[in-house]
Order: sequence, then C-alpha cells, then structure tokens
Amino acid sequence: MADSLSVRSAKDKAKIRDQLGNDPQVSPILNADYDEEAYLEGGPGKAETLTLGHVWIAGSSTNAIVGSWTGTQDGQQLVVGPDGTGGRTNQIEEIINPNNIFHEHFRDEGYINSPLTSATINLTTGTVTFTTGDILTSSCIAYNGVTTYTSSRINPVSSGTLSYSIGTANSPSSPITWQSVTVSTNTTLTNPNKALFYKVSSDNATLTDIDISYS
Repeated sequence: MADSLSVRSAKDKAKIRDQLGNDPQVSPILNADYDEEAYLEGGPGKAETLTLGHVWIAGSSTNAIVGSWTGTQDGQQLVVGPDGTGGRTNQIEEIINPNNIFHEHFRDEGYINSPLTSATINLTTGTVTFTTGDILTSSCIAYNGVTTYTSSRINPVSSGTLSYSIGTANSPSSPITWQSVTVSTNTTLTNPNKALFYKVSSDNATLTDIDISYS
C-alpha cells in the first residue's frame, strides 16, 4: 500500500510541478462512501372544475339570452350574475390518496373545514390543541364520484383522550352522516357512500398527526 501511494504521489508531483513549483506537497486522499436515505410521502390530490355560472356566451341558445338593463353605475350596465361572481363555483371532481391512505400533518388547512372547527391549529408546529367542547372537522378527504367506501381505519398521534368520527356523504357538498369509530380498528361503515370526512372532539388534548385508510 505504501509503495503504491508513493508511486502515485511521485506522478502527481510531476504533473503539477510546473504549476506549484519544484516541491509541491501532495497528500493521498481517502474517499469514503456514505449511504443516504430520503423518505417521500404522497399526499392527497384534488381535481376541481369551475362551473359555468351566469356567464354570457355569444351564440349560445341559453347563455346568450340577456336580461333587463339595471341601475348600476351610470344605468347602462347589464348584470350577468347578481352576486358579482357570475354565480361561478368550484366543484370537486375527485380527491385521491396514494394507497387509499389520507395523511394529515396539520401544516396547512387545505382539508380543514374551518367554519366547523373550534380547536386551535398551529401550522408551524403541526399541532391541534383542544379545550372543553372543541371540535376539529375536515372537509372531504376522499371522493371520485364512483367508488362507494365501506370501511375505514383511523391511526392518530395524540395525547389526552380524543373521540373520533367518520362521515360519509354522496358528494363533497352533500349532507354528512357521522359514525363514531375506535382508533386503530378497521370499522365497517354503517352508511357506505362516495365521500369521506372525519371529525375529532375532546375536552383537553392535542393531536399532531392522523392517518385514515379506507376501502
């Protein structure tokens, strides 16, 4: 080993002598390989369409029909859609999760139904804090318009005592039927349907992670 390094160093010196002088200091370098691992987690994907609403379309047999002039601005504007948005709304077409497992780490509120949630969500720490009477309610977490889901399982990471429910509905905007479930247990849904939701309640507890599998 020493002879090999000596020969190699001598050759290296010869190659760089013109650049560094007659007596360059060349030291052997030991290269070491290190294994690195990266873990990727697939999150939910959502497909939405923007409905046509009250838009005016020239040449259309229905949407080219105009109404009466109104008293807006100088009285010469024709209003299409009385709420100012033209009556256009987002319509969820599909919400899918890799391997039919919904992951929630509470780093954003993309799948939280804020008007129906009173628990405190800290997006920086990914922590949901519950006090007496607080509730965490999700928006739709799974839907494709075709599949009827018949079972589900909730696996949370939490401290304190929490109560969990799974909700089912015909669509993301339809009325929800709720069913209490036991954590880490496969539960047969009493009201199988095409859209899934979850709800958590407690007196005093914290929740930092939740996985929901379904079929």
